[in-house]
Amino acid sequence: MNDTSLPPFHGRFEGYSKLYRALSLFLSGTAIVFLVGFSKLNPHGPANLVLIASLVLLIFLGLFQYLVLFRRLGVRIAEGDSQANFLDKARMDISVIAQTFSIAILILAVQIAILATR
Repeated sequence: MNDTSLPPFHGRFEGYSKLYRALSLFLSGTAIVFLVGFSKLNPHGPANLVLIASLVLLIFLGLFQYLVLFRRLGVRIAEGDSQANFLDKARMDISVIAQTFSIAILILAVQIAILATR
């Protein structure tokens, strides 16, 4: 039975995980803004628009799944059971992976823009 008088456990890496989450959201948002802005400036046919729309959809779906997973792990960690430390480290690792994904998506968006303008 859980003692409700104790504060919820947040884990040692919660601050770092939130920082990486914020950076991931910022970088992915930058990629989306860049792609949408590029699609308005460079209408070179429907192939580019389909590529850009599919990439933006991929970014949105990836971010949504990441935020859902981040929240669910936070709820499990707050329970403070025996797996809380492991889940806290897993949340940190997932946040680092999400940031790496966001950097890769931003680089891909820049490369698409460069190749499409040639």
